[in-house]
Amino acid sequence: KLYFKNGKTGTADLASYLSSGKIFKELKNINIFKSFKVEYGTLTWLDGKVDMAPEALYEMATNEKINLSKKQIKAQPEKLKSGTKLV
Repeated sequence: KLYFKNGKTGTADLASYLSSGKIFKELKNINIFKSFKVEYGTLTWLDGKVDMAPEALYEMATNEKINLSKKQIKAQPEKLKSGTKLV
């Protein structure tokens, strides 16, 4: 479950990412997948070598498009909270 700083929560199916490209290949290993960190609001793996844009996760988890107005960019509602869990 993903928790965002603006209070929104949701889940995102990352299966399509895991099957696309070399960069996500190692994340198919469940132990590596579960070893994520939240760094500066971004979900990262493998000491920052792999990450997922918080904006993409927000849109997948909430079914809401992000309007990239200056106000929203400043507020950064799509940043992940540290309580985020991957299941």
